[in-house]
Amino acid sequence: MDSEKFEAIGPRGEACIILMRRNPLPNGQTAETWTLATGDRLRPAELPGTFITVNGNRTFRLRKPG
Repeated sequence: MDSEKFEAIGPRGEACIILMRRNPLPNGQTAETWTLATGDRLRPAELPGTFITVNGNRTFRLRKPG
């Protein structure tokens, strides 16, 4: 499993860490999963560099979208 850390800004302007993990699949491809460092799962939003909690309550923006 390969992983990366990203600095993000939370809904109240707080600093956050988002972790992206590349998990190998049985067919040889990989699947990306996104979580906050606290363990809350995220999903990518329509805007690049933006993520939403799975329940849709909070939005996080990468400091340096890439």
